[in-house]
Amino acid sequence: LSSAAVDLGTGTVTLVFDEYVNQVAATLTALTWTIGSGIVDEALDGSTVGAAFGETMTVTLSEAQRAALAERNHAGDALTLDLGAGFVSDRAGNAVAAGTDVSVAVTSDIVKPSMGQAILNLNAGFLSFQ
Repeated sequence: LSSAAVDLGTGTVTLVFDEYVNQVAATLTALTWTIGSGIVDEALDGSTVGAAFGETMTVTLSEAQRAALAERNHAGDALTLDLGAGFVSDRAGNAVAAGTDVSVAVTSDIVKPSMGQAILNLNAGFLSFQ
């Protein structure tokens, strides 16, 4: 793994490798996040990856995962990533070696929440926001 970055506003994790890796077969649960001094138990199952093969792997977090990481990311706390052995493999089937304390560049969540619409149901007597 050459570099790692996460945008906590959009929920995009970018991992750059030194050769093409099989992204579709990635074992996302082999990633462990650490913020500051504590391990964050936020499994990446349910996340999605981009292309089938490539040097740059883009993982899109679910909204629940993005929000959980953003909530735990306190100003000034370092974010690191541990890769489990076999997280991804290259085209020849060689598994990536395990790696610990991989530094992650963090873009904080600066996206303000917005409301799509409000629906007033006069028959039921409630107002819902979406």
